[in-house]
Amino acid sequence: MQYRSPDSVFPVAMIVHNPTDCCPEDTGLQPGMTSYSVDVGAETPFGTDGKGVGFGAIADGLFNTAMLVERKTPVSWMRPDQEITFETAGKGINKEAKRIGSRHTGGANIGLCDGSVHFFSDTIDLRVFKGIFTKAGGETASIWD
Repeated sequence: MQYRSPDSVFPVAMIVHNPTDCCPEDTGLQPGMTSYSVDVGAETPFGTDGKGVGFGAIADGLFNTAMLVERKTPVSWMRPDQEITFETAGKGINKEAKRIGSRHTGGANIGLCDGSVHFFSDTIDLRVFKGIFTKAGGETASIWD
């Protein structure tokens, strides 16, 4: 059996034998499932093709830009069509089952482009929250205010 992604074909054996990357709260995940996703879209560091941009293209600052998000509902790491999009990221944390969220009370972990990971509250101002997903949006509100 094979899974066809937009640009290649992967044997199911790769999915089954890949170690599971998951939040410790997500117990009992099937092999090949993950609790994390990148955010994709023209405004994001991963663009629309998911390949990413260089650090120089992240004008908003590596410490102000999201790269990796925790998901409320785990997905297969081999399914790029299940990544979080810029449009859905802006809806907030723990608002929809298949979006950004976690089993933690009150928020989710988000990895920034500088390599740091921070816990963001699910009550964060949505304007500020959506701003962390742009690489060069020029937002004036900081996530550190």
